[in-house]
Amino acid sequence: MITKVSFKLDRGLSTQFNNANTVTNPVLKKENESKNNNETSFPNVGMNYYVPFTGKDKNKENPVKDKYDDIMYAADTPTVQFLNEVKEKASEDGYPKATTLHILKEGLIEADKFMDALNNEEVDLETAILPKFNGVLRQIHPDILSDEEMRKQVQPVIKKYIDVTSKLIEENKPEENVSVENPNIKLSDDVIDAVWGAMDEDMSIEPSFIAFSVFMAQDKITKKLANDMEHDIDEAIMLNKEDKDKFAPFSMYEQKASKILKNIALGSSVILTYEPEKENVKNFLDTVKKENSQDDNKFTIVDLNKKTNFSYFTRHVKSLGKDKENNYLIIMNPSLILGGKTVIAEDGLQLQFSKDAVDLVEKPPKNVKYLFYTPKDEYYSMLENSPWAKPALTDFVEMNVPTLNSEQKVAAFLENPNLIKDINKKEAFSKKAIEKIAEVSTHLDGEFPQKTIKLMQNISAYYVDKKEITEKDVDLYMKQAGKLLKKSESAFEPIFNTGVTLKDLTGKDSTKKEASSLVRRIKSETLGTKGVIVYSQDGTAGSGRRFTAKAIAGETHIPYMEINTMDFGTKDVDILVEVHYLQKLLSRNYFLL
Repeated sequence: MITKVSFKLDRGLSTQFNNANTVTNPVLKKENESKNNNETSFPNVGMNYYVPFTGKDKNKENPVKDKYDDIMYAADTPTVQFLNEVKEKASEDGYPKATTLHILKEGLIEADKFMDALNNEEVDLETAILPKFNGVLRQIHPDILSDEEMRKQVQPVIKKYIDVTSKLIEENKPEENVSVENPNIKLSDDVIDAVWGAMDEDMSIEPSFIAFSVFMAQDKITKKLANDMEHDIDEAIMLNKEDKDKFAPFSMYEQKASKILKNIALGSSVILTYEPEKENVKNFLDTVKKENSQDDNKFTIVDLNKKTNFSYFTRHVKSLGKDKENNYLIIMNPSLILGGKTVIAEDGLQLQFSKDAVDLVEKPPKNVKYLFYTPKDEYYSMLENSPWAKPALTDFVEMNVPTLNSEQKVAAFLENPNLIKDINKKEAFSKKAIEKIAEVSTHLDGEFPQKTIKLMQNISAYYVDKKEITEKDVDLYMKQAGKLLKKSESAFEPIFNTGVTLKDLTGKDSTKKEASSLVRRIKSETLGTKGVIVYSQDGTAGSGRRFTAKAIAGETHIPYMEINTMDFGTKDVDILVEVHYLQKLLSRNYFLL
């Protein structure tokens, strides 16, 4: 007679019976790690778990009574207290027995209150007594309690299922009410089967073990509730919701975005590569979404974020494949599935992956296509180091995010007021000031448009009391904050607006002609790689070389810097550091004197 069936919990709560092809590695525990931080408070999570089909043979006349006695004998004092509280709640609800729903409801209420306490900094996760639902939440995602942003995403789901369990309790109430004082309230058979089935011999049962076991109960009502809740938590954590306030497509990307959608419509999935320091993949993907919406939403877009795990990806793609009436485009970073997660074991570096997930990348359902995006370096590293990446991506079309020049970046920033809505609430910045900030930021380190927004925030804070911030205010700030652009006190300081153009030049016509010719060559990017030497024929000081250089820089809108020629050949270590910085600046078309 079969009394128990064993299955694994290390790949998610709702995929126990279909993950035989998953390869995993043991999670290594760091030295001196807090028990509360990365462990569940009971031993069976991630180990063999058991579902009972019959009672033991000790007492054939009343096997349930035998199971109940086993549970209560193994229960520690907090568990007995918890079960008594649940029984009391069940009695108040008019139930003769405490059901799985009562245990789940109390566990969810406690988890919700604990999240509130964490959010209000009333408790410390490292030292606090964790809620009974800790094991359940950690099994869905290990960072739900520790990650503040994740808590914000998950807590509404917890509140929703407190209401759902309350409604189910009311709907399934027995016809015959039970008195509150009834001393004979016991545990329902479903609770007993779930807990007893998970027990090991000679173990001590803690409250968290009760909560986890009940969450895994196999009766229809509990199983559906648990699966639905796990799905909703996964969606809240792993699925990017469209934020209209942060939606910022760039018109310069529209042609390439349209081309990508055409390739996908013809049947090819696409892998999109980019260089993070030069291109912004988020805005490109926003443009793809915009183009798709203007094409009668040819695809239903599913945008998965970096928290996506194998289990959710596999379940979700299979689920989408069953919806034959719609075509789906999954947008995500492929390293989440193909790059493998790594752990350091005694025998060296090991990779973790799911064969089911990799197979779904290589052979997705007919109505599912992928738009993968990844930095170029990561992409080529993945192809080289991940044995399953290259075969899975064989039929993908490789494309890249277009690189925008400075003028295009300025235009892109100006056409998306959403980017600065929070900063410019009082409309303090004039249009010219915003243009100036966008122009200046293109020459700063960082990713566009984040660096532009950051500069605007800094200027806004600097002029916090000003009703209007003008272009002159931006110029003044850049001069005042010049040290922010230096690597040290002796570093070179760019001047982003010299205030001088060709019309300000006086003197010989030949000088003006040569300066004009130089401006044309700079604008047409035919200047060459070495630069230009400006000199006076008689070699005297005050002949206008500096002024001419400033006029050329101002006319071409190129930042201007003055550098002592001795800095190029010095042996001084500190200045050599500056020269290294100079080499970095030279790649950005600075005009140097």
